[in-house]
Amino acid sequence: MEQLEALTAAFANFAWGTPLLILLVGGGLLGVMLIGISRGAFSNEAGLGTEVMAHGAAKTNEPIREGLVGMLGLSIPCWFVPVPHC
Repeated sequence: MEQLEALTAAFANFAWGTPLLILLVGGGLLGVMLIGISRGAFSNEAGLGTEVMAHGAAKTNEPIREGLVGMLGLSIPCWFVPVPHC
């Protein structure tokens, strides 16, 4: 009988103890990371969209300024739009 109680106590400790907490926290962090990565890829088109093509095809005498404008175009939707919503 004592062995049965020890077995059920060990099972309860495993099922509701530290391993389950680690799985829940790890799964929660993974879910948050997936949502963040998908939002980031949607926000800046992951470097594959029309903005990159437009900056690459631009005929300009100041390519450094064109690159800075391209970086600013990425910063606006990633920083200045979500931050006020927090």
